Amino acid sequence: MDKTWLHYFTPKSNRQSSEWTAHDEPAPKRGKMQQSVGKVMASAFWDAHAIIFIDYLERRRTINSDYYIALLGRLKDEIAEKRLHLKKKELLLH
Repeated sequence: MDKTWLHYFTPKSNRQSSEWTAHDEPAPKRGKMQQSVGKVMASAFWDAHAIIFIDYLERRRTINSDYYIALLGRLKDEIAEKRLHLKKKELLLH
């Protein structure tokens, strides 16, 4: 398992940001676009074969014991679905 922050932004297209101006009027000045408008934490779980499960933390949420317990429960369900040979075995997630 590993956690990382993913930065993202959604720039406007040229068509969305265009404005009408008169023939002799200068184009309006635009502020510089920020490179990172937001970020989200991604937790990825994998084994030797492939990625099993990726979780994206909801906005304004923190990882506490309740969240982590629920996350491990979802991981166990994903393992049972994607790794059928492990479905009947008891898994120890810690």
